[in-house]
Amino acid sequence: MARVRLFSAGEPARLAGLASLTAPDPSERVSALVDVAVVGARSDGKTQFILHAIRTLGADAPDDLSEPERNATLDIMQVVLAAARPRPDANNPDAGVPHYVFRLQPRKLLEEMGLLAQLVLLARSSRLARALAVVLVAAAAGVLGASLGGAIDGVVGLGLLWLCATAAGLAFLAARRRFVGRGPIEVVFWDVAGENLYGSRQKSAEYWSLLRHLVRRRVADARPERRYGFAPVLICNPLGLGIDDKQSPFGRLRPLLPIFAGLGGFEPEALVVINRWEAVRGLCPEGADRDELVAIAAEAMSGANAPALVAVAPTEPMPVVRRGTIRTCCVDAEEAREEGVHTTVLRYDAGLCELVSAPWQPFSELDARLRAFWAPPAVEPHQILHYRFAEGPRAFAGDARRVFLRWLGRLAFRSGAAAPAPVALPARAEQPDASAVATSEPAAAQTLPMFAADEKAGGFHTGGT
Repeated sequence: MARVRLFSAGEPARLAGLASLTAPDPSERVSALVDVAVVGARSDGKTQFILHAIRTLGADAPDDLSEPERNATLDIMQVVLAAARPRPDANNPDAGVPHYVFRLQPRKLLEEMGLLAQLVLLARSSRLARALAVVLVAAAAGVLGASLGGAIDGVVGLGLLWLCATAAGLAFLAARRRFVGRGPIEVVFWDVAGENLYGSRQKSAEYWSLLRHLVRRRVADARPERRYGFAPVLICNPLGLGIDDKQSPFGRLRPLLPIFAGLGGFEPEALVVINRWEAVRGLCPEGADRDELVAIAAEAMSGANAPALVAVAPTEPMPVVRRGTIRTCCVDAEEAREEGVHTTVLRYDAGLCELVSAPWQPFSELDARLRAFWAPPAVEPHQILHYRFAEGPRAFAGDARRVFLRWLGRLAFRSGAAAPAPVALPARAEQPDASAVATSEPAAAQTLPMFAADEKAGGFHTGGT
């Protein structure tokens, strides 16, 4: 069955970049649709996070995507499957907002959850709460009837307890079977350049408006058997936090998280992703002075599977971070509800790494190879951390895998209404620009060209994502 386009040629011109976005046919068995907006500054690792997520989902994509979506899927899969060069190139913030469509099978979601998490998910999605309520009412009625008849004793109590446990177990198995049979969860990852959000208020508002139209249209098509969820993901690259986190890209984007999460409506969700976790552990040893400054010399490991270190700008100062900033943003961050948004924290490593700490020495005495990539640091650090890494598109493992899949399941099957009631799109007095609106198959790019970044690309000389 063919997929349907979410936006047509009659939409306002500013939505023309979404003309290639498709959704499953209404008759297809898909249990939920989820839009995940992955936000991060250039070189912070947002595309690398998407690669890990795709691997975790199983890299299953619909067969009948539109041509631009299919091309984007093949492009990202070339990186996922590339053993010789598994690190993606950074996206150009001027190129728009790429989106990638993949699917997660419900069985895999349940396999990664403990019993309590499964109960919560099934209660929200497969009428388990209603079945358990019936069991409790029946048990209460049985106890009341036995007590009124004077027949309540230990044997009767044990019998009632056994019957209730059996009924609850059968209800759980039935709900699990219904959940697995509902069909896959379709997840759309939006690769968002953070420069387009904190560059100016006008640009942030434009992007907010774009996502708002996207969510409203999705909500209009949602129904009980096909839920919808939207949430932002904010990437925290510890090596880019600097001395004062509020001046870092992460610090600028963090206050925007509740605003964009609120577009999801009922029970807004957000995810903060801390990559390069081993680097955090190396920067925050037990008992270290929080005010100490540490210079970071990051480079790719040599070998066939990791490209050589590439300098973004030879005159850029060697990055320096404050231990207390890293501890506040990365170590002390916890799952919490802030400003009405339930925020989950995921920690993982983008790849293998080696860490070596050493006392700081004058910059002129550092290895000539390091001095070729960086100018002297802007402030005098106390230590230097040599961080060598080899990135690869692995799947999330351990706690990171469980956190990601549980968060995704909660996002897809939140209780109650998935989002606010749809509101009609605002009318425009002028006619849409015909050249900007797709009339048949969209042109080359499947994304909306947004606006030029007005700040220099950041990062830490990885040339990464």
